[in-house]
Amino acid sequence: MRIKKIGAGKGYHGILQVSGASLKQILEDAGIKPDLNTVFIVSAPDGYRSLLSCCEVFLSPSGDQIIIADRINGQSIDSGGKFILLISNDLMADRWVKSIEKIEVISISNKA
Repeated sequence: MRIKKIGAGKGYHGILQVSGASLKQILEDAGIKPDLNTVFIVSAPDGYRSLLSCCEVFLSPSGDQIIIADRINGQSIDSGGKFILLISNDLMADRWVKSIEKIEVISISNKA
């Protein structure tokens, strides 16, 4: 998959060729079902986090374009961890998480 990388304040970084698995497929393989009261937090060891809604992962056509990459431009990711969260349809790369440490599945329902 080809992804444009644009960073806030640093502009256009070019087009990356990435490979890996979609977050949607990883969650489905783990038995996670679509639930509108669920969000996903992807975290790095330095505390950087990105929040994704159930809708953008499971119900949007762009959900298949949210990638947990293990290779960029044909090279394995060796610096800063083995996996990077890439959200290809975001305008900026601000929600990309380098060195993924964990993916949390959080219910936000307010059942009383």
